[in-house]
Amino acid sequence: MPPHPTSTENAPTAALSETEYEILRLVATGATNREIAHVRTISEATVKKHLTNINAKLGTANRTEAMRRALDMGLIALGDPADGAVDEHGGRAHGEGMFAARLAEELARARRRTRRAVAWTVGGALVAIAAVVAAAVWRVSQPPTMPTPAPTAQNAPEAAWLLGRQLPEARTGLAAVTDAADLYVIAGATGGGRLVTTTLRYSLGGTLDWQRRAPKPTAARDVAGVSLRGKIVVPGGCGADGRAIATVEIYDPPTDRWSAAAPLPDGHAVCGYGIAVLSGWVYLFGGRSGPDAASASDAILRYDLAADTWTVMPDRLLRPRADLAAAAFEDREGIHLVGGRGPSGQLENNHWVYRPFTPAAERWDETAAPLPEGRAGHALAMSSSPREQLFLVGGGWDAHLDVGTLMYDLETQRWAPFDVVRGYTPDRGAALAVLGRQQLVLMGGQRLNGEPLRQAYLRTLKYEISFPSGGQR
Repeated sequence: MPPHPTSTENAPTAALSETEYEILRLVATGATNREIAHVRTISEATVKKHLTNINAKLGTANRTEAMRRALDMGLIALGDPADGAVDEHGGRAHGEGMFAARLAEELARARRRTRRAVAWTVGGALVAIAAVVAAAVWRVSQPPTMPTPAPTAQNAPEAAWLLGRQLPEARTGLAAVTDAADLYVIAGATGGGRLVTTTLRYSLGGTLDWQRRAPKPTAARDVAGVSLRGKIVVPGGCGADGRAIATVEIYDPPTDRWSAAAPLPDGHAVCGYGIAVLSGWVYLFGGRSGPDAASASDAILRYDLAADTWTVMPDRLLRPRADLAAAAFEDREGIHLVGGRGPSGQLENNHWVYRPFTPAAERWDETAAPLPEGRAGHALAMSSSPREQLFLVGGGWDAHLDVGTLMYDLETQRWAPFDVVRGYTPDRGAALAVLGRQQLVLMGGQRLNGEPLRQAYLRTLKYEISFPSGGQR
């Protein structure tokens, strides 16, 4: 997420779009139009059109002038002091150079893939025929069903995440909520476990940088939130002593104001819960009342925003869960509940679907494919465009997972390895959100040693093609 000019003299006559920023970053690596088209999954004609628009907005005549002007204005100074060492003059020793090197590495991989594709094409026909014959013979000799191996780091797809603008400070246990074209990052904990109340906004229609908004009145970590009718609801969370709080606060983006809402019902203060919106109701699942999983809950709470009331539902989770994640798909009238820790602290691989508007005996569906392994403290986000999918990052809790990123396709009903986030391993406490229906944003979290992270990574979902893997438990 690039910075915006600090001087009005250097401001472009029209704001660059996020895609135009990415094109500029690739231009800065020396990439050709063909290579940019490959990385961005667009045509060369589209790349040329973007470059024409960039030149018009920056008042330049060609790509070289555009790159120089963008550098002068700080539009593609994507590094941050924390990205690299500081030189003897106090400047960044690596900053933008590191980012350019990462993009150059991606382009080099693309060139190698192209060369390999050409080599395969030369003898492709004969190989294909041999493969078809061999496959036919193999199928005849095998039982009707043969599970494929569970996802491994070796068969995960190539990385396609891009480093964005870092958070102003490292944080874990944060909430991330999207409201139209805006993304809000709320609360959490930074170094030394210090709780923060900061509210940050990133807007696709704005400066493409983190903007500070009104702070949340009550500090909390291991918290989550949802957007409903233009408001952002953030219930509970853990306080500085690790105990859950019952405070519920609502943020109003247009006025940039926080207000107190009805607290969680007596005896139901929680943190590390799952939360989702379905048919105008806020549903809160499980969670814990203290710092360890022994206090895991099986409660389901429902919030009515118009009446500002909480209801303890008669339904219960199938088993108590803390540090789980939830996501809802409106058109299917179901909420997916994934992973979490049981009272013993064991990481669970459950994938339940809760349908509150069906008869009581039919509300729980356990037929969805479970996770390949147990996870807790993971980040989960859902996308319904162009396909209905769940995206999951991290969740090893006290152990690092070989496959840190997964994707679940509701059509194929399979979990599959998703693009690896190189050099970024949020084992727990990260936040994941889908912005503008096609941009996956990963923020914060912490490593195994408890170190909070401040990175933000972007992954475009448009034109996504998934390759499901079988062999799930």
